[in-house]
Amino acid sequence: MGIGVVVRDHFGVVRAALSRKFHGLLGPLATKTKAMEEGLQFALDHGVNATICEGDSMVVFNSLTGSIFPPASISNLISGSLLHAARFDVCKFSVVPRNGNRVAHGLGQYAKNLSDSCTWIGDIPPFLDQSVSRDQAAIDRGGDYLFIEAAGFVVIYVFSALKWREDSVVGIDNFNEFYDPTLKRTRQALLEYSGVLIVEGDINDMMLLKKLFELMTFTHVLHLAAQAGVRYAMENPLSYVHSNLAGFVNLFEVCKSVNPQSAILWDSSSLVYGLNTKVPLSGRSNILANRE
Repeated sequence: MGIGVVVRDHFGVVRAALSRKFHGLLGPLATKTKAMEEGLQFALDHGVNATICEGDSMVVFNSLTGSIFPPASISNLISGSLLHAARFDVCKFSVVPRNGNRVAHGLGQYAKNLSDSCTWIGDIPPFLDQSVSRDQAAIDRGGDYLFIEAAGFVVIYVFSALKWREDSVVGIDNFNEFYDPTLKRTRQALLEYSGVLIVEGDINDMMLLKKLFELMTFTHVLHLAAQAGVRYAMENPLSYVHSNLAGFVNLFEVCKSVNPQSAILWDSSSLVYGLNTKVPLSGRSNILANRE
């Protein structure tokens, strides 16, 4: 396992870098947290007294800022990071897109070939020159996605594509029991293991939505949340009004109020069956009547 740390000045110029190998097995989330802890110690060792600590994991960021209780797998590392942070005159935490963190990731990969660690002061390894400029460009552009109904089956595939592009992803899901919640919990575990923060909550909770947008500037919102099952609307129509209408408006209102505004992609996989009685059901059926 290897971690990489980059120290930049307020102009974005690289002043120091660390590549360190650890003998042991840590998951992706724990590795990111360990990098934060080591980065804080590295900055202290080199006389930094005011810092903004950047990483690309919302789970780590929210654990450090007290927005969530840290997962058990990283709780000790979070405690160690906070102890280091308390030694600075000023220490803040920030989130950058994964594709804005290429230098640190490159140093982490380089560490796997080391026996212990390697430090650069005042420069950066030549093989990472291009990554430095690409990092800054990616940070300036951003690429942060909020997924509504984050534990649904569609998001797993979309997230895989975004991960390949090295974008940042945060999700929200209310884990209702209309479908078997075990499936969603399994997907949640897979996503969180990869460093994706999944917030359990409802899009009708305006305060929760506002808090998410305060913590992060989302460039895109993918809205897939809806009460599914058309026939169930005959039994419980208010559940559809609550999720599909009121929740939708809440999300739009929050997106409208932020600056810069997020691009919104909305989709629904539910069909409108109307008076059709032909089975199997098809999205191409005439919804007014069953006409052969």
